[in-house]
Amino acid sequence: MSSRITAKIKKRPGAGTPERLYRTAYPWRIIRPTIGLYHLRGRLGKSYLGGRIFMVRKKKNIPGMRLRPDGVYEKQLVINGKRVSFSSKDPDEVWKKIAAYHVEEEKGPLFKQVANRYREKVDQMKLGTQRSYIPCIEKAISVFGEKRIRDIHPHDISMFFSSMSDKGYKTVSNQKTVLNGIWQTWIQDDEWRGDENPVSIIRLPRGLKRTERELPPEEAVKIIKASAQDQYGLLPFMLLYTGMRKGELLGLQWGDIDFKNKRIHIERNVTHHGNKAVIDTPKTKAGIRSIPIVKPLLDVLTPLRGVDSDYIFGGSAPLTGTQYERRWTSFCQAHNLAIESKKVIKRKNKSITITVWKPIVTAHQLRHEFCTIMFEAGIDEKTAQTIIGHADASTMRNIYTHLRAEKLDTANTQLDNYFSADAE
Repeated sequence: MSSRITAKIKKRPGAGTPERLYRTAYPWRIIRPTIGLYHLRGRLGKSYLGGRIFMVRKKKNIPGMRLRPDGVYEKQLVINGKRVSFSSKDPDEVWKKIAAYHVEEEKGPLFKQVANRYREKVDQMKLGTQRSYIPCIEKAISVFGEKRIRDIHPHDISMFFSSMSDKGYKTVSNQKTVLNGIWQTWIQDDEWRGDENPVSIIRLPRGLKRTERELPPEEAVKIIKASAQDQYGLLPFMLLYTGMRKGELLGLQWGDIDFKNKRIHIERNVTHHGNKAVIDTPKTKAGIRSIPIVKPLLDVLTPLRGVDSDYIFGGSAPLTGTQYERRWTSFCQAHNLAIESKKVIKRKNKSITITVWKPIVTAHQLRHEFCTIMFEAGIDEKTAQTIIGHADASTMRNIYTHLRAEKLDTANTQLDNYFSADAE
């Protein structure tokens, strides 16, 4: 067979470049265009270049690799359940890429890869948990993100916590919880199967600031006790006499109140995603509970009893975030429990000064007040824990310990005053 083949070239009118090659003995096809000419290759490896036909070396098929039409070798492997593709014009380079990939895999994943997978779990958690954990995930990625998780040692984590020593105890504790979750994700994942969790042996720095459990002003408590019948007064009144979380109270329906047996059954919680009310289960399993209705509250609720399926606050649907804030602020403003301040906002490119009212009492403060009432009434810690809905017994114990310390300080002052007066 002759190594030279005669081909007819049909030129476009007015064009000096070949447009089409009439196939003669072999099936020619265009591989790539270049300026002013076409590079043509046939199955026998012949090429047409600049008007001359000559032989080129045909690439060999390599066992286990696919030779693509563009002349690139490709090998696909399934590694840890994922399909990974390696390609190059040089088959030796493909094998090198595969070897390098396995070396990197043995080093383990980057911290940010594991953190992002843990983030997928957090996205399925309650909105309140997401608000606490997601900033912690982002902070951890900013510090450890580009490191291999296997190369992060206990000392690195300890120094990370030390850098947060100016933060509150709850902030650092949440950060540790998130880091622990990330390492546990690495250990439990079928792809990575990590073998250690250095977070578990790290202690938080000493001396972290703890937020005082601030009680509402005594005057505010007196006003709330006397304002159940006032506009929007039932909301703070029920918080004070039940110790419920704000979301638990907003999720309460008339059907959850057992007037006969004097019980309130807490089964749902409302959080606000933006302004929208989202109905969910209580914060913890301990949050699903029944609590007693004290007589002052029962006397107020009995004449107000509505349809079982209606929410006590909101009717057919729970209050939105804006509705709650407006009602709370309106009540506090009407009873001199809010502080007036000025705020500058922009509307239609103009700066406008508006009046803002900030309540001096919060829903969570009333929950603390209820804990104090139980302590003063002699309710034991375990029963108080059940009523208040704490999952961790130590939380209630810490509250009672703090209250006992306050009582001791008060007793000390009273004794000092007594003996000082006696000495005179």
